[in-house]
Amino acid sequence: MKLIRHFGVEESIREQLGRKETRDAETYAYMITRAREFIAACKSCSTAEQHRQYLFGLGIFAPPHGDPRDPESMANRVARVLDVKPGRRTKRSGEELGRPRAFYRAQDLRAAFDIRLAELYVPMNIGDQVLCRGQLARLTSFDSATGRCTVAFNYEGVEERVPYTSRYGRGPGSARLQ
Repeated sequence: MKLIRHFGVEESIREQLGRKETRDAETYAYMITRAREFIAACKSCSTAEQHRQYLFGLGIFAPPHGDPRDPESMANRVARVLDVKPGRRTKRSGEELGRPRAFYRAQDLRAAFDIRLAELYVPMNIGDQVLCRGQLARLTSFDSATGRCTVAFNYEGVEERVPYTSRYGRGPGSARLQ
């Protein structure tokens, strides 16, 4: 530290140390600004398709449901940043609960998506029924070191085993298993 002060490069080193964090913060701020603009433009949706796009946009950022009364819950903080209202509307007479607002519905959609996403990454076992390139098949072998696998297709009682270079991905020779 003494040498840095001695040569008078303290200010330039401070600038270099914080440059990555500053650029990351600028990038995140830009992304949030663009998201806010998209959501604001979609808010006044007049068609079912526009409403789906609005819910999709909200769902990208929607965290799991938290305590709606806690102003510092993640859901309330995200809603504040995106300039949308969280939770439910005031309940009318005869309603058990108020109608959910769009952000609340987006949280439900995101929760369902997260469950589906977790299911996609459950490890497949030998003998499991899989979807391979759009057809039902059975996983017969898998080499974790190379990623190669063999899938058995059954056509009217005749089994055909097909080797692939990988289980996932879109490259040539990929089984594209689901």
